[in-house]
Amino acid sequence: MNVTNQQKRHYKECLPSDTVNKLKTILSSLKIDVEECEEKNSLTKSLRLNIKGTMIGSNGKGMTLQYALASAYAEFFERLQNNWFLRNNTVFADQFAFRYFADEKLMSAEEIVANDNAFICKYFNDRSMTNASFEDKVNAFKNTQKIDYLILNETNRYICVPFVNVTAKQITYLPYNTYNFSYGSNGMCAGNTAEEALIQGISEIIERLAQKKIQLEKPLLPDVPEEYIKQFPEVYNILHELRKNTDYNILLKDCSFGGKYPVAALVIIEKNTGKYGIKFGCNPDFGVAIERALTEAGQGNEITKYCNRSTIDLKNNKVDSRFNIYNCYKTGMGQFPYEIFKKCSNPFTKVKDVSNMTNKEILSYLLDLVINDGYQILIRDVSYLGFPSYHIIIPNMSEMLDLSDKDYENLYLKTYFRSIIKDPSKINKKDCNAIISMMDYYSNMHFENLMRDYYGILTDFDIPAEEYASGWLYFTIMCFIYLKQYKNASQRMEYLVKVLESKNFSNITYYKALSLYLTYMDIECSHSNAIDYLKVFFELKICDKIDNIFCNCDEVFIKQYPNLSDANADTTKLIRSDYFEYSKCIHIRKKRHLENNITQENLIDTLLSLNNQELLNA
Repeated sequence: MNVTNQQKRHYKECLPSDTVNKLKTILSSLKIDVEECEEKNSLTKSLRLNIKGTMIGSNGKGMTLQYALASAYAEFFERLQNNWFLRNNTVFADQFAFRYFADEKLMSAEEIVANDNAFICKYFNDRSMTNASFEDKVNAFKNTQKIDYLILNETNRYICVPFVNVTAKQITYLPYNTYNFSYGSNGMCAGNTAEEALIQGISEIIERLAQKKIQLEKPLLPDVPEEYIKQFPEVYNILHELRKNTDYNILLKDCSFGGKYPVAALVIIEKNTGKYGIKFGCNPDFGVAIERALTEAGQGNEITKYCNRSTIDLKNNKVDSRFNIYNCYKTGMGQFPYEIFKKCSNPFTKVKDVSNMTNKEILSYLLDLVINDGYQILIRDVSYLGFPSYHIIIPNMSEMLDLSDKDYENLYLKTYFRSIIKDPSKINKKDCNAIISMMDYYSNMHFENLMRDYYGILTDFDIPAEEYASGWLYFTIMCFIYLKQYKNASQRMEYLVKVLESKNFSNITYYKALSLYLTYMDIECSHSNAIDYLKVFFELKICDKIDNIFCNCDEVFIKQYPNLSDANADTTKLIRSDYFEYSKCIHIRKKRHLENNITQENLIDTLLSLNNQELLNA
């Protein structure tokens, strides 16, 4: 099979060097300085692009360094324009009247429910309220969606942003703090043209849809035949090189579900250990889909290192749990069905050949694929910095996590906690019970369970047990101590010590001593006697530290966590300097959005220009 020009260009409308030069010019005009840091890989290329002087930025990957560089710059604009850098962090108050985007508007629950788009329909269908009255839906929304009140300090006001309803060809508004946590960055995209960007965004959504179907349905997956892979020389050569290493077993699986979805999965198995990693890739061109799986697996490391993500489990424990699926989406770390490794008699089915199609034609094909399955597509144009960027939401298809009322309650508690942890003296007994429940809820979610994340800023001070990724667990122990529930505190501290010992962490003497102290307090609630007991087994400085912190349980928070709200506090010593650089960048972004407030109506014209039959018939 001859390689077409589209394939040679990896379906990009511009050379990677032209893309990079264009985006560098835009950043220069915005006075946003960035730093490039190449990551050494042998078979694929990757690099990190950060805001200068910070660790905040984007990753790039590709078959060549130039494509990796273009990928990093494009992703940087995708994340910046979608307001996704440090999404869990709060930027200091600024001069702008809007919170997130210049085209946002405040709407009431009544207005949101009346919108009746696919997202709102799904929201109430998930709560078995499809046939509920309008009034009941409004009250249910008000009772659950509380985050905006903490932000705005106004009742029945919600920050909403416009999307284009593709099939209805009209503008609809979605409540930002309702949809944001469910869809995450899934469907965020950028490219040299609208078509190039939207193909990438829909491909990412389809990739994760196939991954979820595999985890829920546990099908047997055919291997992609060697002869078929040979028509894509670049990826074939990399796979050939990988298979020379006899310490690993390299599989390439067809995840197309009979040729419907252009999704491939690279499976890397470390022999004799039970460890493996699975990386999915999706693109209308199956060769590029394989390429994406390879470059993603090789991001920042040798590709074979990706095997340290999962461990084989023939019982499929937690494989289909929503948090496991969510973690696998985000980091690839989690459990996959053991059926993936079974011999499969199902035939390999080729996906549609798009190698001679234009990007406009390919986008039409993808839109048809989604719309024909009965989904409604919502797209938001955020290209106000001058590079085509979007967020695509496909309700019932592109969710990273389906959120229940309990989930939203925990999101509210997390947002509330951020407002009080900055001044630990505000924490009271009622707060403690809610904090424990909320932190337990997030404990198994990657990146969501870090104590630093709860601050909503980039902290620059020591947090107890955070170096062991257990800062949240330690904080719940402090809550139990504050409540004088020493039995619960003791049990959790014993567990924490066992975890630290199992991982051979050093410098855990303090935690061992505190565990003994709490056990004694549970048996005989006498602080002075507990300290005397400790002095038999531990050196004086450890005992004095515990004596000072816990002599008054009402002060366990203020003695261990700084008051960031104190006007006399030196925030430069408590908050990382790169956070201030990031704040400047967000200020620039918001200013440009105000100056170049693009309208979503232009996106409707772009979509109609595709001559997509399903759109025209809608």
